[in-house]
Amino acid sequence: MAETAINSGDAPLMVAKLVDQFCAMPVDFSDIPVLPESFDQKPLELLRSAAKKAASGALAEAYGMIRGVSHSSFEFDYLRGKILSAAKCYYEAAKAFEDALLKFGGYGEVWFYLGMANYQMGLPGRAFMEWSEAVRANPNHQDARLILKYANVVMTRVNKELNPEAEPMIPLVEGKGIDVGCGGAKTHPDAIGVDIIPPGVEGWEASQKGIASQADVFACGDDLRMFADGELDYVIARHNLEHYVDPVNTLKEWARVLRRGGVLGVVLPDDNAFDTIHADPTRKHVFTQTSCGT
Repeated sequence: MAETAINSGDAPLMVAKLVDQFCAMPVDFSDIPVLPESFDQKPLELLRSAAKKAASGALAEAYGMIRGVSHSSFEFDYLRGKILSAAKCYYEAAKAFEDALLKFGGYGEVWFYLGMANYQMGLPGRAFMEWSEAVRANPNHQDARLILKYANVVMTRVNKELNPEAEPMIPLVEGKGIDVGCGGAKTHPDAIGVDIIPPGVEGWEASQKGIASQADVFACGDDLRMFADGELDYVIARHNLEHYVDPVNTLKEWARVLRRGGVLGVVLPDDNAFDTIHADPTRKHVFTQTSCGT
């Protein structure tokens, strides 16, 4: 049976309603600990006791049991995040979930809860990315799949400016420039979109599957022969450089078309944060903050 088409105008309200519904549900503490075999007996007993206390509704007491624990692990941070989420302390919950994900990013439920917390703090762009990670980590996460179905419509058709990776690039758009690998969401309408998917054609894989290309120029980003040396004021490339076989040659091509003093804005996935290659098999290289010199 074919899926019912989603009305773009209804998508933002549906996302908000789903978030309200999920946040109104009792927090489930039954998955703590996630990996009991990785614990010694004493911290394992503490985890289980605190989770049981939280499930009974004694959130403050449960949090007090683990607040000062010196044992640093994914599970303790995850439990802190769940307790704080149940108490509607979303800022503190997000920090706890982020701490947990630094230790282990392969559990979809953490990404899902982090998305909820960030959405409640008014950060829908970040929430959408985290729900995507929830589905990547666990393709069977039905709650994440449901909300992401509507969230993707919001991100790609309704409020493209919500993408948190587009915001820092927007000030670079001054004069004449290109958005390389723009796909179905150009960073700014004034940018010249360049993409290997022809204008108006729907993408066929990864994040662009089923989304119509906004490209103005049909070309690969490592061959910009349609632009002269020093012709452009800026080049923007969001999640594009990692897809080229030869990223060094690609950077040289982007530098060629930039005028002296022109600006290059690049957004890359951080492989230390999640498994970037397996998240999108069309990527050819991985990057980290260290490899990029930051």
